[in-house]
Amino acid sequence: DPTSPRVVAELAPGSPIDLVKSGNYIYVINYGTSVLSVYDVTNPDRPVAVTSTSTGIEPQGITLSGDKLYVTSIGDNLLSVYDISNAIDPLLISTTTVSTGPYFSAISGNYAYVTGFTDNTLDVVDISNPSAPVVVSNIPLSANAFQVETSDKGYTYVASYSGDIFVIDTRNPLVPTLITTLPGSTFGRIKLSGDFLYTSSVSARALDIYDVSNPSNPKLQRSIEVPSEVYSLDVVGKYAYTSGPNGTAIISLEGVTSQTGIFDSLVARFSSFLESFRV
Repeated sequence: DPTSPRVVAELAPGSPIDLVKSGNYIYVINYGTSVLSVYDVTNPDRPVAVTSTSTGIEPQGITLSGDKLYVTSIGDNLLSVYDISNAIDPLLISTTTVSTGPYFSAISGNYAYVTGFTDNTLDVVDISNPSAPVVVSNIPLSANAFQVETSDKGYTYVASYSGDIFVIDTRNPLVPTLITTLPGSTFGRIKLSGDFLYTSSVSARALDIYDVSNPSNPKLQRSIEVPSEVYSLDVVGKYAYTSGPNGTAIISLEGVTSQTGIFDSLVARFSSFLESFRV
């Protein structure tokens, strides 16, 4: 029940910075130790550490696509691909050098979109052969590229350190084109769900919701106060989740439609902030 969350288990995987879930397993990257850890959560009350393997130096982001994991690491500027067809034994199958400071990646079809924080760029990487990815294009941006989301309609959204959110036409991945810029806040967090882009940041106590059904002309639908600066943002089903040093908010998104722009039950519900990695 999202309205009554509870902690059922707690793990100590080192210095966790990002994770994904696939089936009965979660894959956690550890920034300080440069390790990918695997946990069996078949029984969420009793998660079991299964294995671990090395990553690139100082991993930042992990993305799941099919039976492949894509890990970005800022210490060596790599996009690393792991095969998890055997879920308990991740196999490193390739590493590709990308722009400096690759914090996050997003996958759409045969392409990975990788932010280059230091170089102020977005790299487009052809992953049609995951064993030999190739950087095929790159678009310069006017600020440090941080988080990235991409849609099946062929548009990519990049949040920057300075706060700007860049909307990029990637329908032709070989020629990415900036089409508009949205206002944001420092170290922006973004999440794309359907026709809506949810945005926040470490310097704002608000969740902004944009209707991006027309990516060339996004419309701000609502701004919702949350209890803390936002370090983490996710949207699952009918709920948005934000967390930061002063609290976690669970926000009901019932009634959100791009056709009507109705937000009839957006309610922030608060729970205690979970400082460690918990299930």
